Amino acid sequence: MKNLKPLLMIASITLAFSVACEKNDEFANAPTVKAKEGEATAPIKDSPTQTPPNHPPIGQNAATPPAAGGFGAQVRFASVEEFGKKGPLLWTAPEGWTAAKPASSMRLAEYVVPGLDGQEPGTVSIFHFGASGGGGVEANVDRWVGQFKTPEGGKPTANRETKTVNKLTVHLVDAEGNFNAGMAGNGQTKENYKMRGAIVESPGGLFFFKLVGPKATIDARAADFDAFTASFKPGGS
Repeated sequence: MKNLKPLLMIASITLAFSVACEKNDEFANAPTVKAKEGEATAPIKDSPTQTPPNHPPIGQNAATPPAAGGFGAQVRFASVEEFGKKGPLLWTAPEGWTAAKPASSMRLAEYVVPGLDGQEPGTVSIFHFGASGGGGVEANVDRWVGQFKTPEGGKPTANRETKTVNKLTVHLVDAEGNFNAGMAGNGQTKENYKMRGAIVESPGGLFFFKLVGPKATIDARAADFDAFTASFKPGGS
């Protein structure tokens, strides 16, 4: 029994660390959001869990995608080579972007965007929670912009645009300033950062794309991001 206690302690620490990593991501600490009327978010059925309505599925609360797939299923990629090549939404990454294994299981996909003049690279985080997950468009845009502050500590001005790309409605937003992602960024503030985001209304629910990095890098890759969002198109099941 004496030898068993250290093993139990190690197992407990490992489990706690794993849970903490999953909670430190973009949607894990998102506020409760409710889609406005007309937004592409299906109603969620009542659940005995403590997860707020319309919160993305996490842990044991996550719904198991139907074995046959379909537009109602949460998309999963078996490898980085599959990014953007299957599911209800397809896309093509610009040359120079590197597909990377997602930093957490909450992310559908991830890309690394080369930094400018030796600066830290940008990161594109992509999320999808099925037909009804992730919350509404406006609540998520507000949350993204709220992660930025002006040098004086105020709320930055966000640029918004909604366009149709290959018959899909795409909501675009960008903001800049001092960036703090909260738990997702370990509470660290990064100065002179910029975000360009896109939320796509696909046949299988909302897809969230968020590019964040040093302002100089994001501005230099503006044409790449525009080409990326222009590549969005409906896919199969």
